[in-house]
Amino acid sequence: MSVSEAVSEAVSVSEAVSVSVSVSEAVSEAVSVPSPPAQRRRRRRPRIPEGRGIADLDRAACEAILRSRDVAFDRVDEDQAPGVEQPIRLRGPIAGVTVRHRSEGHGSRSRRRRIRRLSILDCRVAVAVLAWSPTLRGAGVRSLEHYSIYRPGATVSGSGRPSGHASGLALDLGELVLDDDRRIVVEEAWKDRRRGVAPCPARDGDDEDQRLLRDLVCAAADADLFQVVLTPHHDEAHENHVHLELRPGVTWSLLE
Repeated sequence: MSVSEAVSEAVSVSEAVSVSVSVSEAVSEAVSVPSPPAQRRRRRRPRIPEGRGIADLDRAACEAILRSRDVAFDRVDEDQAPGVEQPIRLRGPIAGVTVRHRSEGHGSRSRRRRIRRLSILDCRVAVAVLAWSPTLRGAGVRSLEHYSIYRPGATVSGSGRPSGHASGLALDLGELVLDDDRRIVVEEAWKDRRRGVAPCPARDGDDEDQRLLRDLVCAAADADLFQVVLTPHHDEAHENHVHLELRPGVTWSLLE
């Protein structure tokens, strides 16, 4: 082979290698997959305030807490709930605990409308129940059944002062429903109702139902979720229920 032919052959091999590399690069480029975009950082859930801090939540913060915990609710127009600062109506349970009127779904149409209005609540009551729910669910409670929450123009008996019910900040608990369908009715279960006797803690003479009921109410009071807690020990008007009320802006609490 002449020198000229050898050089020509070397050039051809070089070109072939170059073409091969180019094809390889093209294939590599064609099959390469772009890196996935960085995942968006999940927004942190708003913190539930401790104790009486719940009563001082504004509407935006209160509703954000409920939404972040998948609590279904509807805003209620303020003209439908005069006196209530943050009116809502629940559409489902709060962290596994249903809050409902004892007569919900029963009675005449006008009575059902009245009961529907009694179930309007200030958003902060829902957050207080949310904070209470781990204790309730831990005890097997699936429903809190009440006599009323919102009563327009309600006053404290004998004083004429506005009641917490007038602002949708008080819940009159009449009954607990457990996961096994057992019902603990306050009027029947709270047997020791002597006036002037401290409601908390539970005592040796309590039967199973009274001990559970008392333990749950005392846990809510100890955590300062409600600033006013009135039990059957308080007076005859509370023979059949426990009054649980939030009081924004106060530094005291009342448990009787």
